[in-house]
Order: sequence, then C-alpha cells, then structure tokens
Amino acid sequence: MNIIFRVDASTNIGSGHVRRCLILASYLRNRGANVSFICREVIGNLCCLLEDAQFIVHRLPFDHSSAGNAPHDMRVGDDAISSAAIIDKHGPFDWLVIDHYGLDQRWEQAISQSVRNLFVIDDLASHSHSCNALLNHAYLTGLHKRYNSLVAQNTHLLLGPKYFILNPAFHIAKSNAIPLASRNQRILIFFGGADGTDETTKAIHSLQQIASFNIDVDVVITRQNTHGDCIRTLVQNTKRYTLHEDLPDLSRLMARATIVLGAGGGTIYESLFMGLPSIVVTTAEHQTAAARQLHQSKLILWLGSTQSIATPAIRDTIKSWVSKASDKLPLEPGKLMNVVDGQGLARIEKVLENS
Repeated sequence: MNIIFRVDASTNIGSGHVRRCLILASYLRNRGANVSFICREVIGNLCCLLEDAQFIVHRLPFDHSSAGNAPHDMRVGDDAISSAAIIDKHGPFDWLVIDHYGLDQRWEQAISQSVRNLFVIDDLASHSHSCNALLNHAYLTGLHKRYNSLVAQNTHLLLGPKYFILNPAFHIAKSNAIPLASRNQRILIFFGGADGTDETTKAIHSLQQIASFNIDVDVVITRQNTHGDCIRTLVQNTKRYTLHEDLPDLSRLMARATIVLGAGGGTIYESLFMGLPSIVVTTAEHQTAAARQLHQSKLILWLGSTQSIATPAIRDTIKSWVSKASDKLPLEPGKLMNVVDGQGLARIEKVLENS
C-alpha cells in the first residue's frame, strides 16, 4: 500500500495528532506499506521528528498572512490545492489519512479526486466528513448515532477504544511491569504536548502541598510547552521530582507509576491499557463527554474542566487517594484493562487492506 498522511503539530494544537499518526505510520511501514507525510511548517511543528523516524515529509510553508497556527484559521482551499499538488506529483496513493481539526468536509471533497481512499481520524464527532473510513476511539455510547448525520451511509466507521492507536512499546512495558499493588507511590504528570493552560504547573503546586506523603513524581513536558522554563525551575527545586522532556512515549514511566494525573486525551487510554488509575482535568471541550462517561463508569476520576479546577481540588484528591481516605476512588486494574486491548493498529490495518 502507498499511504500519505496530512497532519500538523504546533504550539497551539499540540503534538498529539502527529504522534498518533507516527505510531500508525511506523506500524504500517513495518508491515510493508510505503508511507509519507504532508505537514505545514507552523510554529512548533514536528516535521523533524517525522524525518528523524526516516519518513519523507512534504512541507507546506507557514502562511504568515493569516493566524495559521490555529486549526480554525486554516485556509482550507489553499491547503487542499497545495496538498493535492504533492499527492498528484508523488502518487498514486491508496490512502490519504487526515488527522486535523482544521481540515473539514470541504477540504476532503476538494482533494478526493487525487486519492483512491480517504481515512479520517476524528475526535470531535461534530463535523461532516466525506471519507471512506473514519476513526474515533472515544469511550462514548451513541457514537454511531452521532455519525449517522455526519458521514455517508457507506462510510466504514471505526469507533470506540478497540481502535485506539497504541504505541507497541506499551505491550512490552506492560509485560515487564511489576504489579500495581507492589509499587511505591509514584505519580506521573502529563498534560499533553502544548499544555496551553499550564496545568502542569498547577499540578506541581498541588503536590508540593502534600510533600509529607513522600511521593515520587515524574513530570513530562515537550518542546512545545511554552511554560517549560518555569516548570524546569519548579522541578529542580523540589525533592523527589524528576523532569522528562520529549519522550517518545510514556510506557516506561507508566510501568512504574501508581497514579496518572493528566488531561483528557490519548493518555487516558494508555493508562487504561496499563491498568493505571487516572485523575483527569479536561483541557478542551471535546474531551468532556468521554471523560464524564469514563468517570461515571468508574474508569477514571474526572475532576472537571480546567476552568473550574483549582489547586486545592487536585491536592485534596491526591491526598485522599494516597491515604485511601475517599470512597470516590474507583478503580480496579483488571476492570481498567478491559477497555483497551491494544489491538487497534491491527484492526486499522485490516480495514485499509480490505478497502
């Protein structure tokens, strides 16, 4: 198969889209596919990350005449023309994989003549799409019904956590991890690549207030985090804290953690696969519905959205958790692991091969 991805990363939209596409692209390449990327050179792009992984990246220039760095400011028509020119020159391609909130049905329709099949990776379930297959890994009942009015009847829908794009490194880490009950208390903090609302700093301040519990803390940030300097200073001045930057994945840290404190994105599903309890603060509106349902199913502890959660709420929750003093604390590792089985990549490949 010949496959090309259209995906971006930036200081505004973070790194999650590119990183999950990199996982899928690496898997497909290892299975014999020819894979390349189209990415725009917005501020905070990850073109070099993809190139370091030995993928060809066709770079679209950053348009300084528009905001460009935000997904909703994308000039859809211009982007479709530029992307189609690359596809026509380097094709033919069996599949174009699109993972981008700023590229909607208009873009898909404009580019459809240049590729045989379109595969959309979506998190929103709120916009119409013209594609052959669509993936949304969210833990949400009624997801099929949502898409009934958003895609054509013959669109192949890959919905739910069974299709979550999990880095194969987690399988290795899980098999080598010691049982959760045997681990020393260790909290993993990760609020995504960009963390525009600086939840990482809020989390560190919260945990500093319960230092007497002698908890080890791993803090993870990326180069896209504009608060990095302040976070580095905080961590350097706090005992039992370790800072990690630009990790390829969180598998090694999750294998030794006892709690994950983070946002409502893909990290939740990685934690579920590993059987790790998660305390979640959602940082984007589209994360809320799934986080609420996971919370109601006692699969995570969702505190609320960033606008409504202050340092004391995080501090008190962690304090209750580590002291086992709250009946709000779910969660049974075996139940968590049943949500994500880690076979999403193989299921996606099957769809691509059979279409």
